[in-house]
Amino acid sequence: MTPRKKDIEFSHLLPTSLTPWTFFFFLPLESVISVQLAVRAGFCILTVLLIGIAFLWIECRSFFTRYEMGTADQLDYKKVQVFEKFLNACTRDRIFLKTAFLMPALQTILSIATIKMFHLGQDLVAVMFIWIYLLALGFSLITFSAAANVYRSSQEWIAGSKGAGNKTRYERKFHKSLRPLRLPFGNNFVEVLTPLIVQEFCIRQAMSFLLVTK
Repeated sequence: MTPRKKDIEFSHLLPTSLTPWTFFFFLPLESVISVQLAVRAGFCILTVLLIGIAFLWIECRSFFTRYEMGTADQLDYKKVQVFEKFLNACTRDRIFLKTAFLMPALQTILSIATIKMFHLGQDLVAVMFIWIYLLALGFSLITFSAAANVYRSSQEWIAGSKGAGNKTRYERKFHKSLRPLRLPFGNNFVEVLTPLIVQEFCIRQAMSFLLVTK
């Protein structure tokens, strides 16, 4: 069987042998790059996304409390919306979007790996996967639940303050312009049932994969 002409043309571009020094050079380099990417991703997810959502939730609760006490009006709600827009500009198209795709995938893979390790009798490895899975689950629930609470509480406040007090014509028009606070990822945004939908998706995908590979 003769080699194809295309294989002969590009055969001189392939390395003939890999020396141990090649591995000694590339292995540390890949490790450094992987650690750097992990640190950068963790910094963006924890300090920008998670803390940003937490601060937005705190600002919402603070505004609702001050509004009930009479020390804040509807114009102060616009200040909270400014913070929401600033957070969305930082997280919508990159950080939150990638997190919304990667975290459910990570949960699904970890749950499958845990069950497989238990079936193979690798209890120690399975326990390690369980701990990582619980961390991913906790982060996913906190992030999506906080974003869902921001949307739900702002929606309820807008509906509840619609007929409160004797409002002028300008105040009624200004109230109609208010909208709930949303944290979008891509073309979607987090609603009240989004945390449950994400977890249902992870469970369904894990069960489907286990049934197929049984």
